[in-house]
Amino acid sequence: MREDASDKGSFGNGFALGIGLGVVQTFVTWCIVWATNNLQVIVVGMMFFGLIQLIYVVPLYVFLRRRESPAAIGLAIAACLIALISVSCAKIMR
Repeated sequence: MREDASDKGSFGNGFALGIGLGVVQTFVTWCIVWATNNLQVIVVGMMFFGLIQLIYVVPLYVFLRRRESPAAIGLAIAACLIALISVSCAKIMR
């Protein structure tokens, strides 16, 4: 039986997933700051945003890549864009 290309996801879905996960990471960082009342957490969280992102993006990319999904490419591009923005913000904060 032949698989339909729409079953594998699309580039846009992977890109939206990557951006959405970045927003969730930001929200979780702010929740940790609010719960601990420690502003140092926000500095560390934002300076190392790209490194923290690797914890969840790499396994998700591997999972999507095994399914030969174009969504894996969208996820990788979104993660790269978020990491580049993170690095530029870290440079400004430093």
